[in-house]
Amino acid sequence: MKWIHRYIAVVLLLSCSIVIYGFSVRRSRDGGTLSMATYWRQQLLPQKNGTENVKNPVCPAPDVDTTSTFSQMNFQATWINKHYFWHSEDFDFETRYKTHLREVARNKNIIKVFILPHSHNDPGWRRSYDEYFLAQTRHTLHNMVDKLASLPKMTFIWSEITYLAKWWKTITPKTKQQFIRLLEEGRLEIGTGGWVMPDEGVATLFSLVHELTEGQQWVQNHLNTHPKYSWAIDPFGHSSTYSHLLQNANMDGMVIQRLHYMWKHWLAEHKTEEFQWRPRWDTTGKFDITCLTLPYDLYSFKHACGPEPAVCLKFDFRKIAFEYGENHGKMTPITKTNVKKLAQEIVTQYHKTASLTNHNVVLVPLGDDFRYDRSIEWDQQYSNYMELFSYINSNKDKFRMEIGFGTLRDYFEAANAMSSKRASLSGDFFPYADVYVWGKPSYWTGFYGTRPYWKRFYREVENELRTAEMLFTFANALARQSNRTNYIELLANQYHNLVTARHEFAVFAHHDGVTGTSKYLTMEDYGNRLYSAYIKTISLQFKSMDVIYDVTLKKTLPSISKGFLRERFDLLPSKIPLEVFANDEYVTRVILFNSLGWKRTELVKVLVKDANVKVTDSEGKHIPSQINPVFQFDSLQVQVHISNRTYELVFLASLEPLAFSTFNVRHRSKDDDNVSILATVYCTNCAQPHESRFTIDTLPQFFQTVKPSSILRIQGPVMSQVTSLHSSKYETIQVNTTLFNLSTTSSSSSILVETYVDFTQDYSNKAEVFMRLDSELNSTTTQKTKNGEEEEVSVMFTDQNSFIMEKRVQVPSIGYEGNTYPITNMVYIQDELKKLRLSVLCDRSHGFFTKRGRLETLIERRNTFDDGRGMSEGVLDSKPTVSSYLLLLENLDKNYAGDKSDTFSQYQPSIYGHTASLKLNYPQSTNDSVVNDENPNDMALMNLQYLVDYKSVIGSCKNTSAKEKDQKHHCTTTSVLESISYFSQLDISKIIPTSLTGLADHAEIDSTKSDKNAKCSNSLLHNFKLIF
Repeated sequence: MKWIHRYIAVVLLLSCSIVIYGFSVRRSRDGGTLSMATYWRQQLLPQKNGTENVKNPVCPAPDVDTTSTFSQMNFQATWINKHYFWHSEDFDFETRYKTHLREVARNKNIIKVFILPHSHNDPGWRRSYDEYFLAQTRHTLHNMVDKLASLPKMTFIWSEITYLAKWWKTITPKTKQQFIRLLEEGRLEIGTGGWVMPDEGVATLFSLVHELTEGQQWVQNHLNTHPKYSWAIDPFGHSSTYSHLLQNANMDGMVIQRLHYMWKHWLAEHKTEEFQWRPRWDTTGKFDITCLTLPYDLYSFKHACGPEPAVCLKFDFRKIAFEYGENHGKMTPITKTNVKKLAQEIVTQYHKTASLTNHNVVLVPLGDDFRYDRSIEWDQQYSNYMELFSYINSNKDKFRMEIGFGTLRDYFEAANAMSSKRASLSGDFFPYADVYVWGKPSYWTGFYGTRPYWKRFYREVENELRTAEMLFTFANALARQSNRTNYIELLANQYHNLVTARHEFAVFAHHDGVTGTSKYLTMEDYGNRLYSAYIKTISLQFKSMDVIYDVTLKKTLPSISKGFLRERFDLLPSKIPLEVFANDEYVTRVILFNSLGWKRTELVKVLVKDANVKVTDSEGKHIPSQINPVFQFDSLQVQVHISNRTYELVFLASLEPLAFSTFNVRHRSKDDDNVSILATVYCTNCAQPHESRFTIDTLPQFFQTVKPSSILRIQGPVMSQVTSLHSSKYETIQVNTTLFNLSTTSSSSSILVETYVDFTQDYSNKAEVFMRLDSELNSTTTQKTKNGEEEEVSVMFTDQNSFIMEKRVQVPSIGYEGNTYPITNMVYIQDELKKLRLSVLCDRSHGFFTKRGRLETLIERRNTFDDGRGMSEGVLDSKPTVSSYLLLLENLDKNYAGDKSDTFSQYQPSIYGHTASLKLNYPQSTNDSVVNDENPNDMALMNLQYLVDYKSVIGSCKNTSAKEKDQKHHCTTTSVLESISYFSQLDISKIIPTSLTGLADHAEIDSTKSDKNAKCSNSLLHNFKLIF
């Protein structure tokens, strides 16, 4: 494979090390492969500068730690080219099976087998959301009600609530009653109850909690039931964050499917298919959730019944006229003459599956993507399986088996009755890889960075939705408390728009949505849905602001806008220049909303048409500001054109917590010394504009080494920036590196890097853009191999769903793709000897790779080929994409124990790292305070959301460490009451502890009293329902 490398380098001097940013464009010629109202308390390492060590007892080690176990696996096993782990030399399935049969016969055991019919309905993949619903999903749901009513022994599981809610609006009251009756009978089961089956690698904590809450609240309000078991059979790897959310939502068990092929082998070899998934901070097992991993590669008929796909295909009895399936030619309907032979074949598969467990209960999925959409299939599957069940059960002593249709509840109750002890496991299951298709490892790590435009826009919509939820909650509570009927009606009429926006946002959490693993037209549909949510939330923000200003300040807001225009989802927002008037009677105001719970000082950038301006706060105090040039890049001439009509105004804004802050931009009078200072501009390949306000000088020689490019350097009192622009006939790449010059901003100790990548000039070539950060840090550790030899491996720490950090230890034998891990907000490496930590904070999800002193990530990619995993097309719909990164270099405390203690608290980011990450992902909204005090900076507000009943709000406080000695602010009823008291103008009558999604309430707390000794559960998430 031939690669062409192009690098754009910006040299940055950080404290003790030289850091090089390398942006590499690789081009291949031959194709190649390669919530709800949520208060959450973020309690990190208590410190002011760097990371402060807290001496804690080390958590008892779980039976299985995924980090250490994964690194010791044999990834070069010879069985890999045979596709399935049971062909391994060290895994003799036949011997294990025969041993199992002897033990069953000796102990006179009966194996219980539960067959679980299911239909996996992606809300978008190869077709769009609506196309799937109209063509298949609605028929499956109709058949489900009709056929379960007429097939008395059959069961079924449904998980995609977004489709169920859409279908529910179209059916008759009689059908709804039948549906609910089937739930009550226990033959129909809701799995998980989330709005979608979400991705667990690149989705944020907010989006995971949001989609789970939306779905389970819908289930409770329409079906009057609470899902107790989770069904997640298609996400590409599984996260310990999501398992904890499920446990926190009062669920009892979960089923997962897609694991790395070596995990499939290891779990089967050690009979650990079922385990207690334990958070790393849990010292007692109090927050365990029982997890079953389905042992084979997929959830389809072909792969689910046992280890032999050719046999399993015989027992898929679907036969539709003019439809071809893999089972055709293999499947034979059950008759009295062949039932004995076929029963023996399927019983063998079930016994082999039972030999992988420590108990005598087996769950077998019976379904596939969009199955049971034809009425006849229900009859075909039911009648044939009932024949098998009847024969097997009537020969129970011979087969040592009892079999029938069942549900997840049936399985877990039976398994719990037979097994009192399961292994504990901590960690996650990333990366995901398979070998069953090609007989060689295929790592599903590219999607961490695929379609970055959608990933970034998703986070922007998250920020706008979160802001809208907060403002709507404040506005609605204030309107009701002041009995303003006009505003109560206004907001009530807008509530449906908020609900619609919630649902459109929640759909994209789907494991083929935020991952970017759907067809081009489906991704366009997702983008339009996100854009619809985006527009609705912004409109709702403005209406809520009107209410808040009028009720609290008795003021009417003039016409307001966001300060930018976004005409379509696939267009980057364009800033609208502010009109600054020479007449002092007219003042241009910039209104900023700080959605975080503490005071912050941030750099604000707006466009103005006049460089002769000044900035003051609401009290008339002068605010330091700077005027920067606005430029356009001519990619054909590789030249920068500086505008003489528009300027960038940059100023430092001090923002109160959960508050609006107003800043005035005025024309400067002749005798006024308080003026925005013009930046000094240095440039290569800049076209001097006519009558420019800026003086343009030539850059020092070392900036001119990278060609073909233009380098623009801006220097001023507020900030300094170096912009590097590179262009070819294939792509345009721009890199902005910004230093904050005023120490009053919390960003003054960090470096901001912004990238702009445009691949839209040419769609015919494969290309990838990487960002590489090299440092002098020694981020390695020494570990023993399976042979007892020592080897040096690199270590990094990645965030998991914006929730906690996980340690990632390099596995040299699985290469670059196998050592790439998902992050949503943060990654860091550290030098234990120098006591230094280098962090990269991101504004969207990425996949990061590390080696000694290096962090590297994929920024953009374009593939011309299909990867053979269902899309049947490449990824050629790149959009011009902007990404932002904050670089932090921090000192570790001199007592930092590092690998010597390896406690959970050691993994976590510093207070500054955490707050900087939140500010990057929840920027101030450019549009009087609703609080009377500020939260400590280790408390963050994730969301405020009215529940469907429109009467209550749910919330939770979150601690990073559940160990009491780690907690600077213990989660007691006192701390909850104190946090709520920050909302000075909201009268809260009740606080009710509840589960994550608000379905299981606990003892009520009197909002007028507090019990200092009444502690919350020792968890990272503590949930409360607020009644106004």
